[in-house]
Amino acid sequence: MKRICLVLLLAANSLCFGTYDFLPTNLDYDDSITSPEKFFAFKIGDRHLQHYQIVAYCKYLAEESDRVQWVEYGETHGNRSLGQLLISSPENLANRDQIQKQHLLLQDPEESSRLNLKKMPIVINLNYSVHGNEASGANASQLIAYYLAAAQSAEIEELLNSSIILLDPVLNPDGLDRFANWTNSNVGKNPNPDPNTREHKEGWPNGRTNYYLFDLNRDWMLLTQPESRGRIKQYHRWLPNFVLDFHEMGTDATYFFQLGVPSRSHPLIPKNVYELTQRVSLYFAEALDKKNSLYFTQEKFDDFYMGKGSTISDLKGAIGILFEQASARGIIQDGDNGPVSFKFAISNQVAVSLSVLKGASEMRLQFLQHTKQFYIDSLKEAGKQPFSGYRFSSGSDPARANGFVDVLRHHDIEVLQIADEDAWYIPLEQPQYKYLEALVEQRKEFEESIFYDITAWTLPLAYNLEWEKLKKAPKLKEHSQKSVVLEQSQKGYVFDWSDLNAPKVLLNLQQAGVRVKIAKQPFVLDKHEFGYGSVFIPLMQQPEKADIVYSIMQKAANLEEVSVASVSSFLTGKGIDLGSDSFATIEKPKILLAATSGVDTYTTGSVWHLLDAVYDFPVTIVEPRQLERINIDDYTALILPGAEKGVYPPSLVQKLRDWVKQGGSLICLGSTSKWAIENELVSLSLIEVEEKVPAPVRPFVKARDDKALQDIKGAIFNTQIDISHPLTYGYKQDTLPVFLNRTDFLSRTESPYQTPLVYTENPLLAGYASDENLKRLPGAAAVAVETQGQGAIILFGHHPTFRAYWKGTEKLLLNAILFGQLMNPEN
Repeated sequence: MKRICLVLLLAANSLCFGTYDFLPTNLDYDDSITSPEKFFAFKIGDRHLQHYQIVAYCKYLAEESDRVQWVEYGETHGNRSLGQLLISSPENLANRDQIQKQHLLLQDPEESSRLNLKKMPIVINLNYSVHGNEASGANASQLIAYYLAAAQSAEIEELLNSSIILLDPVLNPDGLDRFANWTNSNVGKNPNPDPNTREHKEGWPNGRTNYYLFDLNRDWMLLTQPESRGRIKQYHRWLPNFVLDFHEMGTDATYFFQLGVPSRSHPLIPKNVYELTQRVSLYFAEALDKKNSLYFTQEKFDDFYMGKGSTISDLKGAIGILFEQASARGIIQDGDNGPVSFKFAISNQVAVSLSVLKGASEMRLQFLQHTKQFYIDSLKEAGKQPFSGYRFSSGSDPARANGFVDVLRHHDIEVLQIADEDAWYIPLEQPQYKYLEALVEQRKEFEESIFYDITAWTLPLAYNLEWEKLKKAPKLKEHSQKSVVLEQSQKGYVFDWSDLNAPKVLLNLQQAGVRVKIAKQPFVLDKHEFGYGSVFIPLMQQPEKADIVYSIMQKAANLEEVSVASVSSFLTGKGIDLGSDSFATIEKPKILLAATSGVDTYTTGSVWHLLDAVYDFPVTIVEPRQLERINIDDYTALILPGAEKGVYPPSLVQKLRDWVKQGGSLICLGSTSKWAIENELVSLSLIEVEEKVPAPVRPFVKARDDKALQDIKGAIFNTQIDISHPLTYGYKQDTLPVFLNRTDFLSRTESPYQTPLVYTENPLLAGYASDENLKRLPGAAAVAVETQGQGAIILFGHHPTFRAYWKGTEKLLLNAILFGQLMNPEN
């Protein structure tokens, strides 16, 4: 009865359901500019806007208003357009190219000394809803766009004359539409605030992530997704001074704005970032106080991981601010602080957005001076280093190094080819020096040991690069590499499995019906060393495939950067000959991937993306409950990402065991490795945690922090590898960096031959791990294999595809998929 009365009371409350004055009412608005309510034919907050509606309104505003332009910068995996509104005075927009060019001079100390900052506009970047189910930002963006296009006042004129506003209405179109479809389809005529109603129990996958289930707010640095790559290009076209990132958090929260936890900020961030953040945050507080909206700051969130929307800008000469609004996750939902309506959430985002614009306008000169000084200080710091730059390469596999080069160039970091070798050079003295240091650092010492996100991300380790500092700049290559012309063979071709794109070439061949063989021993052909796992395509028994194979091989040698050799004789210079029975024929993979609510979404997404989007491997996605019902005999590999307890039922064990014995490859990731052990699917074990003597008495308030100290949120460790094992085919060095974000460590196998990756004696390369975990980890298995019958069960004790940028370890997963039947040494 109490709940019914509350709902009836709220129904009469304009805060939740009635009219709502999101924008200032003491202003005139241009009647020739169409309002969101008129354009959409409903009031903002009554329903959740979809991406196509948002884009349509943005384009409409650009046609109606001479203050607004629409700029598209990319497309999502789901073929939805990515774009920004460029908003300023008509005069500024008419001189856009000149203003843009002048603004970029702020990163050049020689040029910036001649700039008159008092006459320069500030560049403000408003970013909304990078997480698609945090939709109040995207819906609020339409009101802010209308306000800037239509409001009439001297204050607005001053803002537009002194600002270039880049308004990105929705950073994650695919996720936003997934969420809008859900909530619009499940809300009733009378919105229900009960948290248990279906509207508030979003189905899997939810709208937080993009098409391939990536958290785009963690991809600003890594740039694995099209949204991020388009966005960072647009970012560098302007180098904004003030970057705002609008999010939502749990319904029981209030409103958050930075500063976050001061002790958890990254040491590379200049002190002035925090000083300006504190000053400008007073505008946000004033706006929320005026609305009587609760808020908090300097808690929970931090500025350590340098790959989020609110942190990346701190090392690119700007001030980045994170905003978090309590979410209705629908139209209205009960929370600890009372009911939270979608309209209320939107109104807070609008109020804070307007306070951002006010603060930026009034602090314009301070922001411009900060950007100018940031680049002066950055170049001075680079010049004081005892070395000139970094040299890196990826050995015989240029694709990994080239992938890293692509990331660097997207971040506007200069990188140059070295003459007379397949290597690259990054000079230190360049505008993006600070962000370069963030990309490559190997930090192991921390002021604070509790983190909101991962503690290490070192890209050279993730790409498994050869890396060194150079005191002097090397001689640089003047011309680009010529294309490879491959000699056509009637006998066959060989290509090296160590190359990053070799699996894609293999699948292209198998899709074309070509038989291929895998080398279980190394050999030398035409003075090139082909290692374990190298691929031989014999043409003698399939001469009808000669032309298609040559076409694929020619493309592999050029576009895919794979080392290919034409076979003129089956006699090799060293090692096994091409007619040896140490070559094994492998079948075309047919892959199952388990995915559902309760399964690790991010791991599922990174695996699906790797197989489908990167390597063009077909993959069948099934829910775990389907595995008990469907016939899996025709599938060659099954991948089980980590999951909550109960998602994979114990009754599945015998079916999986029988399937593996027939030749299947069962791949367990994350917590599923522990599930396989606990359900006796394998005879392996976990390394036990030592029993502790009773702990000393500690303050109750420290309990959560003390537990967090024992977590591995994400750090990088070194492993010793056996390059002869099929799981490690393609690797040529004896150590390999891996990413770990778990503390249930795998014991080595009883068989001395089935632990192909073992953590080294001093394994920590970058990031934080407690002393207790560092004592347990040496000698533990990073991967453990148990063969059963003709197949194998592969347990991963690390994350081989973390956030899609671990190019150095993704091949381990591909080998597990492809080579399970080769892992029994008796076969």
